[in-house]
Amino acid sequence: MRVRSTWWSVTLIAAVAVASSAASSPKAAKPAPSPGGNSGSGGSGMSDQTVAALHAAQDSLVLGPYVARFADLRKLLSVGDFAGAAKLAHDCGAAAGDAAVNPKEVAARAVVVAMFRGYEGEATALNGDVVEAKRILSSVERLDVGNDLKALAAVAQGYADMTILDLDSATRNEYRAIGLARRTVAPVLAAAAEVWQGDPSRALRELQALVGVGATGSQAKLYAGCAALAADEPNQAHVWLGKAQADLGYQPLWYLASGLTAAAHGNLDEAAKLLAEGAEREKGDLRRCAFVAAVVSSARGQSADLSPYVNSVPPNYQRIAADLGAAPSQEAAEQALRHPSWWWSQNAYGGELAALAARAEPQPAAAAAGGSGGGGGESAGAGGGGGAAPAPNGSPASGATPASGAAPASGENATAPSDVDVRVDAAQAFNAYQNALRNLAAGRTAEAERGLRSAVELYHAFAEGWLALGHVQAERGAWAEAGRAYNHAATLRPDWPEAWFGMARAADAAPRPAEALTDYQRSLAAGLKGEAASFARERVAALGGK
Repeated sequence: MRVRSTWWSVTLIAAVAVASSAASSPKAAKPAPSPGGNSGSGGSGMSDQTVAALHAAQDSLVLGPYVARFADLRKLLSVGDFAGAAKLAHDCGAAAGDAAVNPKEVAARAVVVAMFRGYEGEATALNGDVVEAKRILSSVERLDVGNDLKALAAVAQGYADMTILDLDSATRNEYRAIGLARRTVAPVLAAAAEVWQGDPSRALRELQALVGVGATGSQAKLYAGCAALAADEPNQAHVWLGKAQADLGYQPLWYLASGLTAAAHGNLDEAAKLLAEGAEREKGDLRRCAFVAAVVSSARGQSADLSPYVNSVPPNYQRIAADLGAAPSQEAAEQALRHPSWWWSQNAYGGELAALAARAEPQPAAAAAGGSGGGGGESAGAGGGGGAAPAPNGSPASGATPASGAAPASGENATAPSDVDVRVDAAQAFNAYQNALRNLAAGRTAEAERGLRSAVELYHAFAEGWLALGHVQAERGAWAEAGRAYNHAATLRPDWPEAWFGMARAADAAPRPAEALTDYQRSLAAGLKGEAASFARERVAALGGK
């Protein structure tokens, strides 16, 4: 297997190729940057400035040798030497940062340093230290590079989160990345999260649509393979994993999905090889490949012990382990492998192996319904103890406790919003925001704007929602509306330079020059970087500021 690229380099390599092919083309006049986007180049999702910097680094006598080391990093990752890759990236990044370059190459040097830190962060996450990986990746966002590279660093933190199945943090980092450069990053992790949350068919449809969007298409292919397995479609999984192999076939997740695909097709020998290699690459606490490899051994008629891995796998794996351990047999292991959906969503496995064990060995008769803790019969309550039946329309029963997450339906406090109400509104707003970003990635801007309006109406303190709404309105030239949205974002998060920059652009378009000058200056004081910062400085000078 030949691995060409990684989390970090998969689009940057394409961007260099775009730069090479476009190097002789005359440059178009530079437009004013959009507050939330990047111009993109050749469909790679990378800005023209980053592409030019990569091309300059490649041709530089000083920086060119460092660019050549990216191939060495990819080789180390491809053989699973994550610790070696992290060290090489760290050393090269430090040396490149200290390299003496001429003034025209300063931007190229910053891009090279950012790339090495990206590699170091990825390799560190794959080596099992997600906290340190995210610290390294977050440092890229403080470099003087374009928002496209900062967005890749932010979404790479999301991919690091996925190595430990922290879905919430992963999607938050992805949304942050999309806010930085929505043409660079597509909502792949938001769609992938649905694989583990129990809606794999929807996830598969969304991931297939995202394969060609922005700079994250290879990740969409890998997660589409996982989604196909979770939907019990191993033939589709085989296709998508094959497409992802060249770019991401070094990751433990690829080996896990490929091993489960082979097992679902009955090729246990191939499954054993893939999962054994994946187990070697699992450096962190999560040991899914090792666990499934043991199940494959059992299905091949060999002795296997799942107990060393039970505390290092998700709950659905643990339930499978318990049922396989209750009545171990080759048949039960084979059945577990014939159902690839069991290994993804937390709720996909429903105890079918326990039923198989029950048929093999008769169990004592069940206790009568309505016992103090028993499952009860058809008249038993939802809690399993024979209590009150569920209230109509999905509302909680009258005896529900606060722990059930239900707000009181009546009483003296019914008119005051509770903490639960706020959490529910925030969750609904987050879902509306997530759907809006999907619509935006698919080019459905009107639907995206409606969704973002809904998000901020549900949860007025949703700063990310206001900022994204401002970006969408600015894109269609509705600067008055965009200015109001940016004002909400800046009020909630005065440390966000993008919000002040958006307010400045809106005031500039009005025109309200004094207000625009103040807001441009605030955006720069808050740390605005890249092309937007250059534009802001130009406008400050033009408006008579300093």
